[in-house]
Amino acid sequence: MHCLPHSGSTSEFFSYGPGKVIKAPRRVWSGNPQHESLTAKNEKAIVIERKILERLGRHIRIIPYFGPLNGGLILAEAPHGSLQEYLEFSNNHAAAALSQTQRWAICEEISEAMVHIHKKGVVHSDLRPDNILVHAAAAAAANASDAPPPPPHIWLADFGGSTCASLGLDGGHLPDTPFFDPRSAWESTPATDIFSLGSIFYTILAGHWPFLDEPLDPKDQLAYEERVEQAFRDGRFPQDLDCEGNTIVMGCWQYKLETTEQILEAIKDLRNPKQ
Repeated sequence: MHCLPHSGSTSEFFSYGPGKVIKAPRRVWSGNPQHESLTAKNEKAIVIERKILERLGRHIRIIPYFGPLNGGLILAEAPHGSLQEYLEFSNNHAAAALSQTQRWAICEEISEAMVHIHKKGVVHSDLRPDNILVHAAAAAAANASDAPPPPPHIWLADFGGSTCASLGLDGGHLPDTPFFDPRSAWESTPATDIFSLGSIFYTILAGHWPFLDEPLDPKDQLAYEERVEQAFRDGRFPQDLDCEGNTIVMGCWQYKLETTEQILEAIKDLRNPKQ
């Protein structure tokens, strides 16, 4: 078992046989003056995630969970990384470019995951492309006349910051910009996730984050966040998607689509218009 290169703010990952990983609390340097509090925080996030995954059970759009182990979680490995990484690779490699049909299929799968977790009384509260994993890559059509190729397939993951009122769980987390509505209260509600979905769908369809059409230099992160937060506070949102895409994305950002069921239905209607 060896440590894998990717890690989260409260966790780190280790290989665990074919197709599985262990997600464990992130280790804190013993000389850190906040060692005890940070260690407790990281351990709490794993406990919350375990209880949330047990609540959610098996679902095709949720990362498979195989049980606890030594204070960590045994999870399925997503061989194609995060959706953020996958989209960036697709943008930069013509052979891996995603069609709009495939992009909408990803949006539909994410919506299916969200319908399930909201029905279970869970608010994810940290929705972003980094917390959506790609476990099956897209296929390219051999000929232009072929049927549309299958899209990549996703799992929703990272529930350490989630909330579930009926279980008394509060991960104490809210999304980062541009996946959080700065006009809303600092509390985790289903609407928190719905706004995040608007930014995620925009990112999938446009190929980049809102108000960002080129890679973000880390030194410009704060300026970008301030610019986007102000735009969102003023009710200004990107308008560069096609009519159908704009309707659904704005429906999330402006809460005209009030539930994840409504969002999923709208996407299905778009992808399979009724005759």
